[in-house]
Amino acid sequence: MRRVLLIGLLLFCLSPLATVNRGVAELGLQAFDTSEEYIWPMEEKSELRSFDSDRSGAVFLLDFERVFEGRSSCKVIPGGAEETKLAVKITNILDKWNGKSALFLNLYLPEDHPLNSCFLGLAMTTPDWQWVDGCMAATSLVPGEWNRVLFKLTDKMKFLRPRRQYAIYLCFWQDEEGIKVPLRKTDPFYIDGIGLIQ
Repeated sequence: MRRVLLIGLLLFCLSPLATVNRGVAELGLQAFDTSEEYIWPMEEKSELRSFDSDRSGAVFLLDFERVFEGRSSCKVIPGGAEETKLAVKITNILDKWNGKSALFLNLYLPEDHPLNSCFLGLAMTTPDWQWVDGCMAATSLVPGEWNRVLFKLTDKMKFLRPRRQYAIYLCFWQDEEGIKVPLRKTDPFYIDGIGLIQ
């Protein structure tokens, strides 16, 4: 008898949840997605020290004013090269990387910012540097607000070989009718979080 009462109580408690989920689905909304994971939340200087400009001259600084989440973001100051680059090794996170479908970053562009193109490249860096693949961002950028920039990984990028060294290259520029226009030092932008989506 006690077991029957417990089962009845459990069903009574769960029925409102089922109604809520059904209502969310009918509205075309999605429940909170727990399949994304931040890899670089931009909260510590040590994260920025792991970044490299790949000879583009870009500078990376912690910024506490323009923040999407947490207490700080990464202010990227372009160096005037054809592409502003952020390169970082991913060898230590291959267990998190393999099998994921996309990489995302939260990007803020000040008003009238010229940046309109983002690219994600992936290369194996040992024993010899070897290009793996790359993809353009599947997102249109809107100046004056935070943008969720999404890179849909290609099949070649989704599963990497263990015990090899890899790095990703995030590239940013202004595209003007197919011509890459360098970003100036007076055109900083902000990244607050880079992560992976299942």
